[in-house]
Amino acid sequence: MGWGAGSWGAYPWAAAFGASASIQRATHSALNAIDVQFSGLVTASDPTDPADALNPANWTLSAIDPTTAVVPLLQTTELVQGSPTVGVTKTIVRLVFDADLDPHATYRITASATIETLSGAAITAPLEADFLTSARGFVPVGAAVPREDRTDIRSVGDGSEVGGTYRYDETGDLENETGDQYLRKRIIRRATTIPGTILHLPGYGAGKRLKTTITPTEVADYRATLRAQILREPDVRAATVSVTRPFPGVLRATIQVTDRDGTLLPAIALTTDLSAGTTSGA
Repeated sequence: MGWGAGSWGAYPWAAAFGASASIQRATHSALNAIDVQFSGLVTASDPTDPADALNPANWTLSAIDPTTAVVPLLQTTELVQGSPTVGVTKTIVRLVFDADLDPHATYRITASATIETLSGAAITAPLEADFLTSARGFVPVGAAVPREDRTDIRSVGDGSEVGGTYRYDETGDLENETGDQYLRKRIIRRATTIPGTILHLPGYGAGKRLKTTITPTEVADYRATLRAQILREPDVRAATVSVTRPFPGVLRATIQVTDRDGTLLPAIALTTDLSAGTTSGA
């Protein structure tokens, strides 16, 4: 038996199990995490190595159905299985994100072709796998907690996330939101606030009470209420709202707004799982 090559070349199992590998499947393992399984053993020990499966830069998450599903930031990676020992022939890597994935959505995870097997060869196609997320109440475990905090994330994202992101000014203090991003946050707050929950604003909000059900005939009323609430924002010139009920107890709203300057803002998508008591969006 050969000794193999690459970063794991010192192990006699490298030649046997590290000759080739591809993405075999991905599963929704936690509210904010997925497990990706390779068909063989790959390098997974150094998150800073360009050829390593633990390097966050080697992974891309995209929304397939709906395309508006929230795509959170990959925060950290963990090796679930893959040390070259007797009986272990496949690497499993856990990808932990900074927010929950939308329920009842199809995502695609894509690996970089720069990831190498234990023998030093590049992984082969398929480099991607589609997976379906579970309902909030049926995911095997709760939110995954990274073993180590990422220290290289600051002012992450482009501000298009559902709630925006914390951003910093030149002094290092938190930066105030302005302009269209500030308007976006106000729209989301109004859309998700349940009427009557703000004492001094009894008519504010269009949110639905969680842990309840909604009939198909109530969807149209919800759409009208949501649009009327959004038009109350002083910076909104026009608004269109579409609402679907893809599953019993699940509402999916898409909001398109034109601001007072006539600019059409990026669509806001909100998914509310009334049965599980959660709201997410992008």
